[in-house]
Amino acid sequence: QARESSPQAKPGSGYGSYTIQKGDTLSEISQELMGTVRRMNELIELNKDQIRDADDIRVGMKLRYPLGQRA
Repeated sequence: QARESSPQAKPGSGYGSYTIQKGDTLSEISQELMGTVRRMNELIELNKDQIRDADDIRVGMKLRYPLGQRA
């Protein structure tokens, strides 16, 4: 499954954008983009305008994630 990730700033600063695909989970997205599932709550916090918890994601949503801060 192809991942759609769009870095929007230089690594080490700023945020990227990720579009939720069918079958995605926040834990998988956190692992892939941020290096660990332990940062999943950080994704929720960054995107609290769209999601309340890990089960509150839908295909097509665009989530922000921090660039250059892999665990």
